[in-house]
Amino acid sequence: YKTLYHTHPQSGEKAAWSFPRILAWLGQQNIGVEPGYVIGSGTVGNGCIAEFAAKVDPDTGKELAPAGYPWLKDGDVVSMEVKGIGILENKVKIPAFAAVK
Repeated sequence: YKTLYHTHPQSGEKAAWSFPRILAWLGQQNIGVEPGYVIGSGTVGNGCIAEFAAKVDPDTGKELAPAGYPWLKDGDVVSMEVKGIGILENKVKIPAFAAVK
């Protein structure tokens, strides 16, 4: 995937469940899967700002993000694209009662 701040190709080798295993489970549950269905497998590793906000990876000791990492703020736009499907775009809106100064 590619974001404004990161480009980290994900191959899925670290996923807990492979797509063949997910499809096999769906078949065992008698859940029909038709051509064109989109099956989500959960979040993408390294896809969360919180995963990068720590200065040092506790497993490797490697620095992950510089100080002052850019958190999402009111008005930011988050886009996700799946080639062949399209783009999902959402604007961050913080309600007035929750605004932090």
